[in-house]
Amino acid sequence: MVNDIKHDLNWLLLKVDQQTFFNEFWEKQPLHISSADPGYFNDFFTMKDMEAALFTGHVRSSDLAIFNQQKLNRHSEDFFCGPGQVKASRIYDAYLTQGSTICLHHPEINNQAIQGLCQQLSKIFYTQIISSLFLGPPDSTGLNVHFDYYNAFILQLSGRKRWRLYDFVFENPSCAKDRFKLDKSTLGEPVLDIMLEQGDILYIPRGMPHEPFCVDSHSLHMTLGVKTHTWADILHRSIDTLRDNNALFRQSLPPINTMRQHMQDYQSILQGLIGVMQDSP
Repeated sequence: MVNDIKHDLNWLLLKVDQQTFFNEFWEKQPLHISSADPGYFNDFFTMKDMEAALFTGHVRSSDLAIFNQQKLNRHSEDFFCGPGQVKASRIYDAYLTQGSTICLHHPEINNQAIQGLCQQLSKIFYTQIISSLFLGPPDSTGLNVHFDYYNAFILQLSGRKRWRLYDFVFENPSCAKDRFKLDKSTLGEPVLDIMLEQGDILYIPRGMPHEPFCVDSHSLHMTLGVKTHTWADILHRSIDTLRDNNALFRQSLPPINTMRQHMQDYQSILQGLIGVMQDSP
């Protein structure tokens, strides 16, 4: 498949201009974009491409996940018949017989179209873009209600899928440790309950709980995760630079009893280090 420059943020937003998106939706509220065209993703990624990604390309065992009724199968190595070679019969059995959702992480490694889109988005957001594919059969639930620490674009590539979104439960999560298990009974009514049709796009801000499940159709969707840079990240990098360039920041702290006996002296040292940080370019 030939990479096309049209696969970029404008292509994802379709009818919404970038200024409106960033002013009104980015990290504020979800956005459902209906393309009204089931073939919108035909020149980007299809079910045939999913089959090729699974059974033709090299698949790392760490990139394959099998979910069944909200539980992760922790023996993904059982689905391989050799290094990087997925066993088709096991995948089809899990999908067709057991009603499992097949998840493939980092498909951009072997697919130029996805790689090109990730590169275009990376230029806009100046951050890493992570991609994952989710293939679920009718009447199935892959993941339980959860929230992510990254902003997500959902591309409904084939079939349809229902999504329930709930109000924010954690402000500005920025790493995996910010996530915690949710009690659905405490979330209240959904702020958005939508059926994504083939060709649709859904933007979900980080920290917003969501619950996807297949109803009367199979579903193949792609999640594009946009990790964000935070003020804490900048401060961490600044401190690392100061540690590398200034021996004062590499000095050991004294024993706790010594610090307690001379607290004022060590508070002055700390204030001096803060002053160095403020004066650093």
